[in-house]
Amino acid sequence: MEQKNLFQRTAPMTLLALACTALWGSAAATIKLGYAAMNIAEADTASQLLFAGCRFTLAGLMTLVFIALVRKQLPLPKKDGCVRRVGLLALTQTFAQYVCFYVGVAHTSGTNVAIISGTNAFATILVAALVFRTEKLNRYKVVGCLLGFFAVLLTNLSGLTQNIRFTLAGEGLVFGSIISCVLSANLIKRFSAEDDPVVLSGWQFTCGGMALALTGLALGGKLDFGYSSAALPILLYLGFLSAFAYGVWSVLLKYNPVSRILVFNSLNPFFGVVFAALLLGETEQALRPSTLLALAMVSLGIFIVSRYGDRKSEKVN
Repeated sequence: MEQKNLFQRTAPMTLLALACTALWGSAAATIKLGYAAMNIAEADTASQLLFAGCRFTLAGLMTLVFIALVRKQLPLPKKDGCVRRVGLLALTQTFAQYVCFYVGVAHTSGTNVAIISGTNAFATILVAALVFRTEKLNRYKVVGCLLGFFAVLLTNLSGLTQNIRFTLAGEGLVFGSIISCVLSANLIKRFSAEDDPVVLSGWQFTCGGMALALTGLALGGKLDFGYSSAALPILLYLGFLSAFAYGVWSVLLKYNPVSRILVFNSLNPFFGVVFAALLLGETEQALRPSTLLALAMVSLGIFIVSRYGDRKSEKVN
């Protein structure tokens, strides 16, 4: 039997995936703090894109410098097809996803963002199985993902009844970011067989971030770092968040089935609620009994997929 490496062992894999989802869970609240710290209005799409571009260019440079220091060599992707791989990832994982996400976050509530984001894991597993054919669905994967999906609905049940609405600029763009995320996750899985996923992550962040920043500048965007002393620390944190989380996530996707890793995305809404309470003062939703029950459901879903998701005798496609 082939010995599992660190990233394939259940305990380290789980801890690393949880760290990534916790960091991502803090992103929406931190972005909203960043808008306030840089005096970016809800309708100022150009400045929102510039903010996103600075974040991801910084994240890419952090990743590439770290690789260079650790490996003591230039972090260059393999030459054969490198432009295609980096270009596709920069387009789907950074540019398209975060054009949609940054603008969408500014035009909808945190509750609605959490509801939509919670469908990420389920959508990714379905796309991996039905479109890319890199996964095989079985009853355990379906049950685990459905638990995560319904946990998201339970967490935000009162939000659904209080604020039922759909706008293209808000919820529609957040849905668009989910589609881009699903495509990029499956592309990372495929490309990591040909190249180092962390190197690819660094380059696609840098290229995608620069494209976002240039787009924002071309549209007249600006960032006011003098408006608040919190502006620069927020930008640095968001850059680190992306560099660390996506780098680790890419490695986890390389060594594990997509479904085993992506199911952890079901925790993003829960962490989002926690950080909204801590950073934005939204404590009522965080302490709701339905939130605690939803966490138990998500945890059970993660256990089912992690423990039984690789079984091949229960295929449903």
